[in-house]
Amino acid sequence: MCRDFFKREKINGCTAVWHQSNRGCYAYTDNRLFRGSNHDRHACWIPETFETPNTEDFYSEPGYCLDGNGNDQNDGVAWVASGNYFSSEQQQQAGLDLCREAARKGEITACEVTTSGVYMHTKEVQSANSHSNHQCFIAKGPVSVKK
Repeated sequence: MCRDFFKREKINGCTAVWHQSNRGCYAYTDNRLFRGSNHDRHACWIPETFETPNTEDFYSEPGYCLDGNGNDQNDGVAWVASGNYFSSEQQQQAGLDLCREAARKGEITACEVTTSGVYMHTKEVQSANSHSNHQCFIAKGPVSVKK
């Protein structure tokens, strides 16, 4: 039912809700939508518009992601996931994987993994600042390619 909206309307995703008081189909036009929440009795559909970038499309530097002037890049940052994705190489890879998956919905310049979450950057990122508890995975070039 919800997926039929993609054919008729300009939407970026939809959710079907069942067996509860707010049941129905909800269409979303917000272009920051990139994944479902995994709640019970909910299904989310999001059309893929970009290829998922490869791990090899990024290089890693310790610290906050910085813009071309050496400032902490806080523009064009989208939250991807909460949790500690910094403390081990496996956690950092899991955070990068979540961020790469989120990139299916738009251009990406970097992924930042921290002790509190994962963030996707869409504005310029040139380097990182060696700050502890942060790892910046910087795109080597344009990595999100339209399908």
